[in-house]
Parts: sequence; structure tokens; C-alpha cells
Amino acid sequence: MNRAVNSISLNIAEGSAKSSNKAFDYHLEIAVGSTFEVVGGSFLALDRGYITQQEQQALYDEGERLGKSIMPFAIHSANHQPSAISHMPKVLILGAGGHAQVVADILMRAHEAGSNCEPIGFLDDNPPLTETVILGLPVLGAIAQLDEFDHGAVIVAIGDNRTRARLFESVRARGEEVVNAVHPAAVLAPDVCLGQGVMICAGVVVNTGTVIGDNVILNTGCTVDHHNHVGNHAQFAPGVHLGGDVTIGEGTVVGIGASVISQRTIGAWSAVGAGSVVTKDIPAHATAVGMPARVIQ
Repeated sequence: MNRAVNSISLNIAEGSAKSSNKAFDYHLEIAVGSTFEVVGGSFLALDRGYITQQEQQALYDEGERLGKSIMPFAIHSANHQPSAISHMPKVLILGAGGHAQVVADILMRAHEAGSNCEPIGFLDDNPPLTETVILGLPVLGAIAQLDEFDHGAVIVAIGDNRTRARLFESVRARGEEVVNAVHPAAVLAPDVCLGQGVMICAGVVVNTGTVIGDNVILNTGCTVDHHNHVGNHAQFAPGVHLGGDVTIGEGTVVGIGASVISQRTIGAWSAVGAGSVVTKDIPAHATAVGMPARVIQ
């Protein structure tokens, strides 16, 4: 948590010294991600008895305040890029499996609707896929060959949360621009804050005050109500429904058709089974199933 707290101020300071809006925005986005780490770490510290409920709530409130304070600067920076770099980025999709194909379809539908991102192909580590064509896009080679192909941005399109998290952090550390894939048939409130590399499928609704972290997957038909906080690398399966003021920890997966009632917290890297109804908080690194959901490991 100390590292994450330091990262917030250090990235703002470093970004402010950069000569371009793009570089400044990059550091602001890292700072926002670090606020998620602080909030997520506070729940883990509370779960292990290191801090009190009052101390955890104070960290949560401060993380929310910082995130809301930083994001408008990132949005302003992104909206005021010089015309010389406001070109149409060519996007490479990292992965070519079923999940990646849904990402590709979203990018193509968004491009048709006016998005400035143009998908140009896949990279995948399954050799038989190389030089095949999927949805009209070529599989160009392996992910390690990323530098060999002309591109302006990437998106990590791998379903497994831990694998996707590792690859996301790797490409971002290399300075790659990571874009979002948001289906034009999704509905997002104007003040929703999105991280980098977010996938939002058709039929998703995200309501006001919600913050979605980096590399998050919101599958078909999910609803995320007001003032939710979804940590980096989390994934919601199709038909998941969240009430208001719900907090989802980093890397957590919520299964098909599961529901979470308002003002509940699910800790980092946990799993909620398909069709479950979460009525009580779920700790970090737990698996919960049933109606109501109960922790089984």
C-alpha cells in the first residue's frame, strides 16, 4: 500500500514534467490505477486485522476522492491532443481465441459507428492460427513479434484474468498505447471513468459515478449501477448485475448471471459462481457460490 500511495504522487509529478499531453496522460492513468491498489489493499488489510473498519473507510474515501480529482485532468489531456497525433490508430489485438474475436467485433462495430480505432489484425501464440484470417482480420504472428508490425495501439484480449493482467502490465510498461473496446450498443453515463484496455460488450449499462479500472471485461448484458468501483483486471461474465455502491476487487471474476446487492464488497482475486446472489461481503482470494452466496474456499 505504501508503494501504491507513493506511486500516485510520483507519477503526477513525473507526468507534469513531460513535454506532451500524451506522456502526461500516461502518468495520470498510472496514478489513477494506484488509487485502486490503495483501495483494494485496504480491504485486504481489514480482512487480515491490520486496520480497523474506520481506518479502512478513511482509505476508501480518500482513494475515491483522489481518483475523481485526477481523472478530469486525464480526460482534459486526452481531449486536447495536438492535431498531428489525432490520427486513426491501427490496433493490434493480442490474442485470437473466442474472447479476442468478440473484442475484434466490438472494435469493428465501433469503427463503423465513428471510433478512431481501426483493428488491423491479431497476434497469438498458437502457431496453427498464424496466417489464418478471422472475421476478415489476419493472424499476423506471435505476441512476441509485436514490434515487427506497424501499429499505433494494442488491446489485450485474453479471457484468463491473471494471464491478461501479466500481458497488460508488460505492454504498458513498454510504452504501448492500450485502447478500450466499447460496443456502440453499450450505455455509459457521461461521468463514468474508464481505465485502459477495458472491454465493454453490447447491452452493457454502466450508471453514474462508477469507476472501471484497467483491463476490465464487462461481458454481454451486464449492468453496473451507480457509484460502483471495479478494480483492475476484473471480469464480469454475461448477465451479471450489480447494485449501487458495490466494490469489486482487482482480478475478481463474477460468473454468468450472478447478482451483487448494493453496498457489498468482493475482495481481490476472488470468484463468484454462476447464478449466485451476493448478499454479504466476500473476502479476497475466496470462492463463493449459491443463493445466497457462501464462501466455499
